Amino acid sequence: MESESRDPRVRSETLYWIDCSACNAADGLRAPRFRSEEDLWHALLTADRGWIRLDDGRVLCPIHRRVAECDSNGHAVTLWAAHPLDANLAWRCCTRCGSLFEQRVVPDPAMPPTSSAS
Repeated sequence: MESESRDPRVRSETLYWIDCSACNAADGLRAPRFRSEEDLWHALLTADRGWIRLDDGRVLCPIHRRVAECDSNGHAVTLWAAHPLDANLAWRCCTRCGSLFEQRVVPDPAMPPTSSAS
């Protein structure tokens, strides 16, 4: 590409990048730049990058791709696990998107069960 400046030391070039349709965030603090649109799509839509282009035209970053998968297919919830900070709690969350965080009180085995008889 020919420079628009009269100074031969000044150069210009066209770079392509894309932001997430959901959060406008790029891959990291600065969106990766590519020299062509073809290079952009090839690099971002590979499995190791985690971006996705949906049929409706939206382009989602890895975080929002996982959220969209949970919206479509349901959450991938872990089994209940002991809470690391409180022995009286158990917790679980979605392993795909990290949301659906739940915690519950673990019944004390020393306490007799309560009766619900009227």
